[in-house]
Amino acid sequence: MPMKALAAAIGRHGFLLRGGFHPLPADGVPGDPGTLVMIGNAGPAMWEAFRAACPEPFTPNPLDAWTREVLGGIARDLGATPLFSFDGPPYLPFQRWAMRGDAVFPSPIGPLIHPTYGLWHAYRAALLFAGRIPLPAPAAAASPCAC
Repeated sequence: MPMKALAAAIGRHGFLLRGGFHPLPADGVPGDPGTLVMIGNAGPAMWEAFRAACPEPFTPNPLDAWTREVLGGIARDLGATPLFSFDGPPYLPFQRWAMRGDAVFPSPIGPLIHPTYGLWHAYRAALLFAGRIPLPAPAAAASPCAC
């Protein structure tokens, strides 16, 4: 499954591909997938799609429910297993996974910082694929916090 097709499918809902990697046992990824792809957001696109979908406002955690519905459906269509950053406790190590597959760095205040998005980004889900999918290497970048 090409990453371009996945990017288009999630992009219709304002999500972004946020990197990926081929898991090793030490990564703490459930099961034995060949590929983990991170999905998240930065900027207004996801929020605009969320507002346009107008989920039931009285549902507990409407953003999480909408994310689960949208990305869960895409995962089913692609034969992937979705994992969500908001499921827990215990919570999955999304920040550690992000540092394996994306150009992010720990910031002095704790959250991961991205060279383009700064602190204004998030990881909403990971899709697990049974096979090894070719992935681009994370972009080479320096931490925005390094002077």
